[in-house]
Amino acid sequence: MAETIKILGFKNVRTKRIKRFSEQFTTKSWLNPIELHGIGQYAQDSWDIFQKYDFSINPTDGVLKKYLHWVKEIYNQREINECVAESKGILSY
Repeated sequence: MAETIKILGFKNVRTKRIKRFSEQFTTKSWLNPIELHGIGQYAQDSWDIFQKYDFSINPTDGVLKKYLHWVKEIYNQREINECVAESKGILSY
């Protein structure tokens, strides 16, 4: 693996991180990505927005902030709530 990712730099460090993350991903009982090795706040915020449809978070990343602003500008709160409910299987049409 180290040779495959050598071009990215820090091949030994990255290899250890990938292995540790992979082991935890497959064996650990986790609910949020931030519980896994090597996962930071950006990944957690992305998970909250795109997997949990939680538009109430306040991400630190500029692009995620712009995305949430766009969502709230385009859709009213009722539509956002319906989208969240539908994604969680609460609504059926």
